[in-house]
Amino acid sequence: MRCVRVRRGASALTYRLPYADGTDIEVTADADTHEPPGAYDLRAFGGLGLRKYRIVAAQAGVVRYIVDDGTKVCCDGDCANNYVWIEHARGEWSKYSHMATGSVTDDAGLAVGDEVEAGTFLGFESDIGRACGVHLHFEVGVPDDPAAPLYDEAGGFLDGARVVPRFCGVEGEVLYEGDEVEAEGCGA
Repeated sequence: MRCVRVRRGASALTYRLPYADGTDIEVTADADTHEPPGAYDLRAFGGLGLRKYRIVAAQAGVVRYIVDDGTKVCCDGDCANNYVWIEHARGEWSKYSHMATGSVTDDAGLAVGDEVEAGTFLGFESDIGRACGVHLHFEVGVPDDPAAPLYDEAGGFLDGARVVPRFCGVEGEVLYEGDEVEAEGCGA
């Protein structure tokens, strides 16, 4: 079984927070506390509790993988994730997991090969797959082989190394577990 390596260095690119502008976000696991390390678990909050929280592209790129037909929710079992992988400049890729069923292809109207800008709507936050509650799993990685970047397409697992994303609009460009922030674009 392969395992994703974590490069302790920061990403070459700067990413926006992967939620629509104005969304309040709590960091429930950071790059050090997430298991396995190197990724983030983020949860939107506020409103009436009935809101669908919009996930957006954190950086411009090309959509390389979409899985959004999963419907199973589990915490300790083996459920396939709904996810999107986007390839960016400088060899970095970003992943958005636990998306709502059909929200990427139907609600956002995206397909593999589509070009997106930072802030492009990707779908809705959910708990599909092995999520243990509604949230967004977000990670940035560099695949060992961009022509074959995943070792497990059902889960969307990268064959390569995670890098810790640098976030614009956040003090020190790093998020920590327990932080509460408001999503906004990076500006010009």
